[in-house]
Amino acid sequence: MDNQELIDLLDNLTPYFVSGLILLMVVIVVALARESKGGKMAYIVLSIALLVGTSGWIAKTLIQAFIKI
Repeated sequence: MDNQELIDLLDNLTPYFVSGLILLMVVIVVALARESKGGKMAYIVLSIALLVGTSGWIAKTLIQAFIKI
């Protein structure tokens, strides 16, 4: 496998890896919200923090799909 094939493979797999990490973060946020005993407010604040953190990647993915880069 030469360098270009490896780069192409990693380019194709990166969205799946990042999606998996986002799902892992969702599980962690839900666990933190339950353990904090902060109620709905803790869940909302942690969810907003996760959304802000991942919104850039989601926007980039949507823009690339729209422009078809």
